[in-house]
Amino acid sequence: MTHLDLHERDSPDIKAAIVDVLFQSVLIAAGASVGPSVLDVFNTLVRHLRISLDKKSSDEATRIQEKKFEEAIINTIGEFANNLPDYQKIEIMMFVMAKFPQFEQEETVGIQMDVQLQTMLLKTLLKVATKYKTVNIANAFPQEFLFPLLRMSLFDDPAMRIIVQEILHTLIDRHDNAEKLKHVQVFKDISKAGFKLEKCKGSDTLFMKKYGMQFYWYLLENIKLESNKVDNFEALYCTITLICVEMTAKETVIELIRLALDMQNIATNNLSLPLTHKCAVHALVAAFMSFLAQVCELQQLQQYSLEVLEWRRKEAQHLLPEFAFNRKNRPARYILLIFSQNIFFV
Repeated sequence: MTHLDLHERDSPDIKAAIVDVLFQSVLIAAGASVGPSVLDVFNTLVRHLRISLDKKSSDEATRIQEKKFEEAIINTIGEFANNLPDYQKIEIMMFVMAKFPQFEQEETVGIQMDVQLQTMLLKTLLKVATKYKTVNIANAFPQEFLFPLLRMSLFDDPAMRIIVQEILHTLIDRHDNAEKLKHVQVFKDISKAGFKLEKCKGSDTLFMKKYGMQFYWYLLENIKLESNKVDNFEALYCTITLICVEMTAKETVIELIRLALDMQNIATNNLSLPLTHKCAVHALVAAFMSFLAQVCELQQLQQYSLEVLEWRRKEAQHLLPEFAFNRKNRPARYILLIFSQNIFFV
């Protein structure tokens, strides 16, 4: 670490080689580090990450080397965190979060640099989060970590918002279901889709009773953002379905239904929302209601969902996931006004 400090002004490829040595020796370093020295290591690595971004080169070839150096730092932080106990991984994520700059500069250049730094710090958070194995949701989301993370989900940049959702996915998903929920789709029978389902723990129910409304409020605010792209809606779908799988009990299922209906209400009544966004939200809600009904074994809701989906296939295909989330060219005859058919969940 001292050697890296001494070569702060050297070329990015030399610094990347030094970081690579750190990466290779991280098992020894992690095993020998106790207490404050752990934060010292992360503080030094994050500082070098910031220096690299602050002094980024305008030369394309040099910038490629700098990016390799920055990625090497993130990978080393992740590998170091992998060898720490879980409680320290949460501490490291909170430590990295404290490094996020505030948008206080008035100059455009400064703001752009902050966006780049925050993107790299988010990638660092995600890398550490992938090393954490969630057992208890409350332990994974202490209040000091949860609230700032949820606030970050409303960043102006849509790519950054996706990374925040991916951090949530990694920490919520205890049964490796996230990969099956990356795309918005209607599951005809989730029992045949390979999902791993487990009864919600009492501690998770208490967590959702305490913090569920905060989750839902930020999800609704995300739905309203006009800069959303297809990937943003898919990331939000993955988040709410993972909440359904991991943290929903009879006591909290009604709140998820209300969340879905509130999302539909936004798509129906928000006049500033682009038409493609309205289609996407209605399709997302339809897929989620069908999924929720099956996971929670709500037969009447499942039957009603099937009826709504069937009517949409006949009269409003633009409100179905296979159309609204189709990245290819869409048939012009299906671009209809969304309010011409009242085929919603009521």
